[in-house]
This record gives sequence, C-alpha cells and structure tokens, in this order.
Amino acid sequence: MPLVTTLQHVKDAGLKIMFTNNMNTLADMKAAERRFILPIIGAELLSTLQQSPLDPKYNELLSIAQRAEAHLAYMLDLPTIQVQIGDGGLSSLSNGNRQAAHRWEFKEVQEMLENKGCEALEEMLELLHQNSTEFNWQLLQAYQSFFVTGKDFATYFNIYQPYRTFELLRPVVKQVEDQYIIATIGEDLYQALLTNTAPAPAEKGAVALIKKALAQLTIKTAIEILPVKISAYGFTVLLADSADKPNGSEAQAPTSLMSLTHASCERSGNSYLIQLKQLLDSKASADVFPAYFNSVLYTPPVAQDPATDLRDRCSHHPQTNNPKVFIL
Repeated sequence: MPLVTTLQHVKDAGLKIMFTNNMNTLADMKAAERRFILPIIGAELLSTLQQSPLDPKYNELLSIAQRAEAHLAYMLDLPTIQVQIGDGGLSSLSNGNRQAAHRWEFKEVQEMLENKGCEALEEMLELLHQNSTEFNWQLLQAYQSFFVTGKDFATYFNIYQPYRTFELLRPVVKQVEDQYIIATIGEDLYQALLTNTAPAPAEKGAVALIKKALAQLTIKTAIEILPVKISAYGFTVLLADSADKPNGSEAQAPTSLMSLTHASCERSGNSYLIQLKQLLDSKASADVFPAYFNSVLYTPPVAQDPATDLRDRCSHHPQTNNPKVFIL
C-alpha cells in the first residue's frame, strides 16, 4: 500500500483537488513512491511508515513523505488526467460549464507540483540525516557528500530552486570531490572528515574550505557539461524558450557570460584549495589530521632561519625598499 491512499490524505498534504464524480481515482501514488520516496528512505523504513498503528516518532516523517508523494504523483499523472486514453484513442472532456486548461496553465500547475514535491523530498532527507540514529537510517551512497541538500549548497553558492537544481548537480559534486578534493587531501582524510559528527576547530576550518572550493568547482564543472542534454535523441542544447513555458522569459545564458562565470568559479575554487592545503600542512601532526599527516600529500612546513625571516619581512615593509633598513 502506498503512503497516500485516500482523498483526505491528498488534502492533508496541501494539494487542492476536486473530484466531479465517483469514477475519478487518485493519481498513481505507488509509481511516485517507487521513483522518489523509496530511493531516499529505503525499503525497511518505508515498510515501517506503512504500519498501523504507527509509532508517534515517525509522524513528522510520514507527513512530509505523504506531502512529497501526493504532489509528485499528480505531477507525473497530470498529462493522463488532462487527456483520457480510450478505445478511440486520446480525448479530453468538455461541457458547457468547464473547459480544458490552457497549455500555459497546465505547465504552471505541473511546475508548482514539482516544486512543492521536491521541496518536501529535501525536507524529508534533511530530517532523516539529522535523526539517522533515531530512525535507524543510513545515508545512501549516492547522497554521501559534503553537501547533502540543496539548501546547504545554496549557502555557499546561490542557486535557483535549490531543492530541484541540486538534484542535477549531485553527480557533478561527486565528480568534483573525486577529481579535486580527494586529490588534494587524500581518500582517508576525506572519509574521516565526511563521517566526523563532532569535528574539532581545525577540522571545522578544513570542512568550511572544502565546501567553498567544492561549490565553486561544481558550478565551474556544471557549466561545461549541463547545457548539453544527452537523451535518446542524441546530444542536444537549448536554443530558445517556449512562449508558454514557466519562466518563459528565461533562456540559455550567452556563451560570454558563462565563460566569465566559469573562469571566476575556477579561480575561486583553486584559491580555496590552496588555502585548504596550507591549513592542512600547517596543522597536520600525529594527533591533528593524522590521515593526511601520514600520507604522501603532506608537505612539512619549511623551517626558516629567524635572521633570514626578519630580513625578508623588513625588505617587504611598505615604508622602505632598502633591505638593509630594519624597521622593528
């Protein structure tokens, strides 16, 4: 049985819906559940939510999951609700009182359903992540990253509709972590920081720099690959926007603007990686960042002679260009 089984469940989920006769049925909740809910919470926890009576500690999780399922089920089924399939092919209902929605209305409603459904999905993921022990839930491999939700990513780089946009960015985030973050700090330290629930101050600083670099380099990499859609029709790009599409005033960004953003994000991301490397090299020891300290990536700080260090600092003092003048 799906989590949403009655019209009242749909209404409780905040979806305004009206049935005109008893022949109407709910959208295919089971399909939405398989596609969106099950991959996040897993079969065991999904089975728990379907039990009756339900342990009160799961009430909030069930409510969020039902909100996601209801909206996304109607988002998926909206085309076949709008147009019926019969012996004579496709047809739509019309009478003297009601008429089919305009295409732009259809697209706007479909967009709203996806927005609210995906927002609930992210809310569910955030609740599970924060209460993983209580729910006996483990973060799936595909979601194991320094960014679990779009909300978190958006604090480091602002993205539109983060709960939807970030789903497209997840594979890119994993790619950047492999190519840049792990290459800089090593697999062992990466896993240690990723799973540390009580980081020390130095570890918090390292994670903050990782997230800053990761966000910038993810956008840089996304610019390279996301404009191209790979589908059954081959490789395609967006040429123009449909007049009746939601956000119809938007179109693909010009190449010049994308190039500027790409270059800016690459510079910023590499700068944060340099700062991260400097932090690790200066702090690493047998007790602090031991995984990095014992790896081939660790570069011991160069010990400099005090007299030489003083001459270097004085020679670069803004009040003199004479290395023989010592300003103390």
